[in-house]
Amino acid sequence: MEVAYAEFYFAYRSYYFDPLVGGIQIYLVFHIPSLEKIKDFFCTLGYTGWLYGTVPVIVTAWHCSYYVWGQNVFVDQPVPGYYLGYSFKPAGCIYKQIDANTIVTYCDIMTIPVEGRNIFPGVYRPSLDAFGGWVIGVYGRYDVPCFGELHKAGISTDVTSGPLLWYCVDMNYPFIEGTPYKVTVRCQVVTGMSSAPGDSGSPVYVLTSSKAGGTIRLLYAYGILSGTNLLGMTVLSPLDAYHLYVKYT
Repeated sequence: MEVAYAEFYFAYRSYYFDPLVGGIQIYLVFHIPSLEKIKDFFCTLGYTGWLYGTVPVIVTAWHCSYYVWGQNVFVDQPVPGYYLGYSFKPAGCIYKQIDANTIVTYCDIMTIPVEGRNIFPGVYRPSLDAFGGWVIGVYGRYDVPCFGELHKAGISTDVTSGPLLWYCVDMNYPFIEGTPYKVTVRCQVVTGMSSAPGDSGSPVYVLTSSKAGGTIRLLYAYGILSGTNLLGMTVLSPLDAYHLYVKYT
């Protein structure tokens, strides 16, 4: 008798993983006409979901495309090199142009359509004792109490955890490295978890105590990792700061 079965693929975070989940490395490439050059950026895939409930998208940090508006951006998973999606104008956050060099926005989140791939509302290895996490809901900014524990799964520092410290802190970021452009992101959430370059875009979530066979953890999606502040604390954008409707579960 012949038996067919599927085996879970235990891959490094940077490796290909199907269906698409959070916690794996993505590679964004885009053109900046003012600099007459192609730029690239390594980040972590935050979440997958459905924009307006129907369009499959990946969700990551907006600054992974340097807050580029109206420019072509495409996403590749670098090992072994799977094309994920393309957007002429990434769907980012509400923003205000203050002057030629200054932009104010209200989150650091963008969505890019997934092309020809399946998506799955989960996080790859969201804790050290599980290989997968199932998104069962989405928490708003204040659904997590102050000093409540948050977690993230990132390409650089793997799984880290820490308390929520502040609900609303303005952060300044360079718009494009090597230029005078600046972006202020209003009302970011500050946490005590650790992160490093490359973790940008990581899924930030709350783990529940429920388990299934010791391998799946249930979680509530909370935000997208944005960066670190001057004190080295991790800063994130809560998902409810994003103005477009994305179905994560």
